[in-house]
Amino acid sequence: MFDRERFVMNTGRQLMDILLVNPDSQRVNNFPLGILAIGSYLKRFPNYSVELLDQSTFIDSQSFNRSLIEKCQRTSLVGISFMTNQVYLARNIIQTIKKYNPQCKIITGGSHSILYPEQTIRYQDIDFVAYGEGEKTVTKLIEVLNEENRYVEVPGLVYKDNGKIVKNPPATLLESEQMPNTCYELLDQKVMDSLKDYIEVITARGCSYHCTFCINSICKLKWRGKNADQIIDELDNITKKYNPRIINFMDEDSFQSKKRIYKLIEKLIERKYRFQWQASVRANYFSPSYINNGIAQKLKKSGCICLKVGAESGSQRILNKLKKGIKVEQIFNMAKCCQKAHIEGVFSFMIGLPYEKREDYYLTVECIDQVFKILPNCTIIGPQPFRIYPGGELYEEIKQLGYQEPRSFEE
Repeated sequence: MFDRERFVMNTGRQLMDILLVNPDSQRVNNFPLGILAIGSYLKRFPNYSVELLDQSTFIDSQSFNRSLIEKCQRTSLVGISFMTNQVYLARNIIQTIKKYNPQCKIITGGSHSILYPEQTIRYQDIDFVAYGEGEKTVTKLIEVLNEENRYVEVPGLVYKDNGKIVKNPPATLLESEQMPNTCYELLDQKVMDSLKDYIEVITARGCSYHCTFCINSICKLKWRGKNADQIIDELDNITKKYNPRIINFMDEDSFQSKKRIYKLIEKLIERKYRFQWQASVRANYFSPSYINNGIAQKLKKSGCICLKVGAESGSQRILNKLKKGIKVEQIFNMAKCCQKAHIEGVFSFMIGLPYEKREDYYLTVECIDQVFKILPNCTIIGPQPFRIYPGGELYEEIKQLGYQEPRSFEE
């Protein structure tokens, strides 16, 4: 076990309870919101010390590795969150940590660990896997880290016990009132310096829809949203500290609760904040009974400058196969509504699904053309080629067509 007292005595350096690491995402103004949420939750406990290291903020791998080596040598637990396309980066980080601090324990989380907990834990240098929302898992693990017989008490944890894989019962989901305000102070100073221009905020978790290509179709995380008063309190704190020009609400679906968004719009109008904001929405919400022209005008008045939607396809057959829950006509309704309210629209599309036909491609291109005619200043993402993404009903169909998935974490 890591001898904390001896370390302090020999080095004089301050220890931390956990180092959170985010592999390079190649994003500008990076906000590693998943792992940042865990750090923000831990900051609520005054006896826990936590630091966050984001590879995306370093100019090269050498400078990142130097910082990683220094920080990993003064902690007994490192948490790493990654997606499937970041596995090779996570592996390099794990190997570096174990080389310079072999006693340090490593817990992984993020979408890949959630989808493949047993495969991930088999990797020799990974000690623990959090296979759900990580806040309660990591908090309890820190408490019992030096008591192996108590690992069984940690909810949502997968670990090895004398070579045997043990998967504990899942952790209960955080309800809206338990979701902490984001502790941006954990971010790199370069990102902190940019907060006056742009900041990302989470006001809700989960999604009630089950699109066949999405991780939510496996995890089935129910939608939980902070109420309008909670959101305003957080926005008051953000504006007081950083006074940002643009806020991007990064919820998977900011508009699932009509009651919540209606109340929030009114409060945003009352507050007359300096910032402008953007958020994700679903095309089926644009209807006479929800986001109609009147509500769109109020959205604009409240500071909304951009609404983003996953349109995916211009073929109704494909949308039905994806279980998207929208109609092609609703994509056009959104464009019309945004055009009248002078709100920018961002529409993302994908092609290359295993059951698409040539006519489906043409329908998607025609749909994009029609959206441009309605909303000339819109942004179109794609159509992007469909990328094989582990998990979900669509992934199972792909495997039936002969796709061989990697058999190990290393592969």
